[in-house]
Amino acid sequence: MIERETGPFDIYTFWGLVWVHLGQNAIALKTILLIPAFRNLDAAMEEASRLSGAGVFGTLRKVVMPLMIPAIVVTALLGFVRLWQSFETELVLGVPQGFYVYGTKIYDFLNHEVPQYGEATVLAVSVIVLTLPLMILQRRYSVRRNYETVSGRYKLNPTHLGRAKWPVFFLVMGVALFVSIVPVISVVMGTFMKIFGYFNVEQPWTLNHWQRVLNDPVFLLAVRNTFLVAGGAAALGAAMTALIAYILVRTHFRLRGFLDVMTWLPHALPGMLMGLGVLWVTLTVLKPFYGSVSLLILVVVASGMTVGVQIIKSNIVQFSPELEEASRLSGASWFYTMRRVVLPPLAPVLVLIATVNFVSASRDVSSIILLASGDSMTLALLQLDYMVAPYWESATVVAVVMTLISTGLALVARGFGVRLGIR
Repeated sequence: MIERETGPFDIYTFWGLVWVHLGQNAIALKTILLIPAFRNLDAAMEEASRLSGAGVFGTLRKVVMPLMIPAIVVTALLGFVRLWQSFETELVLGVPQGFYVYGTKIYDFLNHEVPQYGEATVLAVSVIVLTLPLMILQRRYSVRRNYETVSGRYKLNPTHLGRAKWPVFFLVMGVALFVSIVPVISVVMGTFMKIFGYFNVEQPWTLNHWQRVLNDPVFLLAVRNTFLVAGGAAALGAAMTALIAYILVRTHFRLRGFLDVMTWLPHALPGMLMGLGVLWVTLTVLKPFYGSVSLLILVVVASGMTVGVQIIKSNIVQFSPELEEASRLSGASWFYTMRRVVLPPLAPVLVLIATVNFVSASRDVSSIILLASGDSMTLALLQLDYMVAPYWESATVVAVVMTLISTGLALVARGFGVRLGIR
């Protein structure tokens, strides 16, 4: 019998779950969502603070942080609500140690011999009730103050770190190494191991797992479906969320407050229950669409609506309305103003949201697991099938392929995004 080598850190613990969540989205996602808001900060405000005698930390505390409150509050609330949706990580690492969370408990209710839909729905409604006051408070707080940082006198001037650049570099590199680079290296190594996690077997390295996955006829179909679903979600999601965010911030629509709160519901509702609701509607009204790629696109777009709307909204409030007013006073139409005044400075944010939607859709499981068929299987669902089999090594191969696709797209999007926006 092969004995597993024990290491200094056990992943099947509470802190193991925390570590995985830090690597998944707790740090990286929040960072990239906050970058556009900090990039839109007018450097003249910081310079005025320093000329008034305030130091670096005084400027950060009294000028920068207050102006960034909408973006920070929204990002923190998105992360908090996202934890209620978490499912896959806790299913793999939590259930074996008897550690259940909200998402896995709902999954447990739905997978009883007689599915307990009532209990699962009660759990979902209870979380919505708990998070609804937070959504209303962030809405009220964000509209009570002026957070405009981009106007006709906007000035972009990055801050030089000076002597602090190397300590900051090593700090960021240390965090990246701990939460991202080491896990990725471990997964890549697992694809070439006979048994994932066992180094003490004879000739532990092999290419059989790559051959199994690449020769699987479902693999190429899953790759195609992943690009279709993720690409469709990226394009459609960015366009829809931009329009909704603009309505919430720039129009006098009477129900915009109610609409703002409603955009949080897809994020507060567990993906599995959202998929279950869509499944009921599909089987009763839209039967021809069941198992189609187009249905999966609509579901993942709805799931990512909250992130897109709230992040774009927090950036729009930074732009002074005088830019649009000047365009209209010059005789420009609303469409021309949107195309030449509103969208250009928002372009990096839209690229960011499209990228986040692509990555999220490519790895989404809970929202689409009840709606996908054999013809619409994605890489994330194929990976889950391998894990349940269990073929952990083959699952790591699929994970590496998904990482390569997501990383490649993110690099292309970043190179494209930095050339857009305000200069």
